Amino acid sequence: MLHIPALNTTIELDNKANIVCAIDEELVVTSRKVKKNLAKKPRPSWTSIGDGMQTRHFKSYPYEQTLLKLNANEAKFFSLILKKYNSRTGYAIIDLSECTPSEKSKHSLGYKGLKQRELIKRVRPQTYLINPTAKIHLSLFDELWQVWNNTP
Repeated sequence: MLHIPALNTTIELDNKANIVCAIDEELVVTSRKVKKNLAKKPRPSWTSIGDGMQTRHFKSYPYEQTLLKLNANEAKFFSLILKKYNSRTGYAIIDLSECTPSEKSKHSLGYKGLKQRELIKRVRPQTYLINPTAKIHLSLFDELWQVWNNTP
């Protein structure tokens, strides 16, 4: 909008602001979008994965060292979780109803060991969550981190 008054005039705006422009001056009003400076949400650092490094917001999970120390039952159950891992949801749904009692027992021992290592948690029956700082899912990290912290 360009306003060149012949006399001293007052322009009244909707928000009750008054602008006075002198006779020998021109008033130019423009509008533009203002970028919001959104604060970045804290995320685990990719460089800290596997070394146990502590950042301001997160302690990284020593993923590689943990995988190297898994026993046979833990490795087999974690392999099953990785196969059933859904990247859209961040969860692994595992149905053990088809397994023999012997296999169920081994899977149970594997789960207990992985839970002690804080690598996985059962969030619902048949639904497992990998530690979000061990397997980082950037788009779902906040949700998964909250579920991880709220699950006993």
